[in-house]
Amino acid sequence: MRVRVTFEAVVTTSRGEVDLADPEHPCDGWEGPCDQTMGVTQQGCRTQYVDPELNTSPWLCLVCSEGYHEHWDGMWAEYYSGRL
Repeated sequence: MRVRVTFEAVVTTSRGEVDLADPEHPCDGWEGPCDQTMGVTQQGCRTQYVDPELNTSPWLCLVCSEGYHEHWDGMWAEYYSGRL
């Protein structure tokens, strides 16, 4: 008999968010390919495209998630500064 055991870990990011990590899911990479598999979590979608298919929640390692969130923090700050 074969038994499949799955594992999910809770990871706290530097932004204070808690995500579930899937050790079998590779990092999607932020600025290019990434071969990291440890600490990969699904990040919240930061886009607001009209087409919902374009608003995806990427799976990123801790290093790539920092770049992803820094980028979108800056993009949204620029967007909102132009609206004031």
